[in-house]
Amino acid sequence: MGVKGMRILYHHRTQGQRAEGVHIRGVVQALRNRGHEVAIVSPPGVDPFLGYEASARQPGAPAAATLLALASRRFPEIAFELLELCYNFFALRRARRVVGNGGIDCIYERYSFFGFVGSRLAKRYNVPLVLEINELTGLSRQRPLAMKRLAGAIERHVCRSADLLVVVSAFLRETLAERGIPRDKILTEPNCVDLQWFRAQQDRPTTRARLALEGKIVFGFSGTFSKWDSSKP
Repeated sequence: MGVKGMRILYHHRTQGQRAEGVHIRGVVQALRNRGHEVAIVSPPGVDPFLGYEASARQPGAPAAATLLALASRRFPEIAFELLELCYNFFALRRARRVVGNGGIDCIYERYSFFGFVGSRLAKRYNVPLVLEINELTGLSRQRPLAMKRLAGAIERHVCRSADLLVVVSAFLRETLAERGIPRDKILTEPNCVDLQWFRAQQDRPTTRARLALEGKIVFGFSGTFSKWDSSKP
């Protein structure tokens, strides 16, 4: 990403809110700050740069949100996974329209189970694929995969076809290496924060005194933390 002025297609299959929304906004904004043009392809009615209520007012958003919520909560796991698999063909059509508006120099995709949009587009348009990985098959998760073998096969294909894999922890890096991915294809980029967001404008000594925190070190955290976000257990 060292070349300035690239046109990058960023594809994801998330609701664009909560932790994943923060991460998507951070990556996209960092690329834009480096002088790249980033076109985002999201699920219908999803915009990571809008709040939840604003996103919900987009055309088609209520129906899409209702379907996603119903599928994730009520569908049997195998039905939900079939829906994820079918989504590839819908997303491919949307992404091709973006590419057709002027071409792209690179694809950056946030990996999701059963997802192969980025690898298909990269091959068709002969452009590099950067695959960001936050989770892998075979790890303990809240909803165990029903079609685990198929998910693993697709995952191996997209990981091997990508030009660069970006992971958020040493655990994921080592897991990929154990699965046969060359280490020189893996970039570890730990989750981090933009310190400018946390430069308080208020009087810090007064706040510390009011909260009885003089001479103390305070750590705060809001979010989730899975075992693969850090070191291997």
